[in-house]
Amino acid sequence: MWQVTGAVSHWVADNWTAEVQLEHPEQGIQIAPASNPLMQLMRVELRDGAAPLFGPRVVDHYVRQNDLVINYEYAQPEMRMQLYWRQEVWRAADGGSLAGIRLLLSLQTNRLNSCPLVTVTTEVTSQTVDVFDQSMHQMELDKIEHRPPMCVFHDAEQSLAVMVHPTDIVGVEIGQTSATRWRGAYDSVGEHLEKGVIRRVQLGACVFPAGIEPEMAVSVFQQFVNAPLPLTA
Repeated sequence: MWQVTGAVSHWVADNWTAEVQLEHPEQGIQIAPASNPLMQLMRVELRDGAAPLFGPRVVDHYVRQNDLVINYEYAQPEMRMQLYWRQEVWRAADGGSLAGIRLLLSLQTNRLNSCPLVTVTTEVTSQTVDVFDQSMHQMELDKIEHRPPMCVFHDAEQSLAVMVHPTDIVGVEIGQTSATRWRGAYDSVGEHLEKGVIRRVQLGACVFPAGIEPEMAVSVFQQFVNAPLPLTA
């Protein structure tokens, strides 16, 4: 279960830990599987049109079983955002289990004319990356205009799949930031949001042993997209 101490929430399991800075959605979630290096995933940035929004206020937060829910409010423009962090256990092809995280992001505005854009970014140490199209076939990296909903980063110690529900993608950027680091950024919403309407975006991440077969990542993606939304969403 998540444990909240001050402005930080931790999850400690048998083989991995996670940390969320409640007041800083732009820092995303930090996870450390087993003895492997810390990874910072799903950094959330929000824009209204071309203008970035900074300094959201935490309205409230609570823990419910495997879920950490944080409600934010932006003063200008009037925008509310909820981050719903869920610790997930996905089935592996060999009958075992795989640790992961699901993020359900919700937006709502009180303005009559709002066009929010959400960018969720993951940057990790990685040697290579595999990209999968919406049919879950591997594709060339130079064809990301087709909006691939999953990319899998590989290094010597582990692999990491980053997933977005296919209906939530409006833009993708995947590339190297240095010789040993890769970055994946997904844009979502990017359209007019009616006053009072709630817009939701689903993302996920799963940690695998190094050298996984593509079929294992595809199986987890299918579990991700087919799972029902949390009851409190």
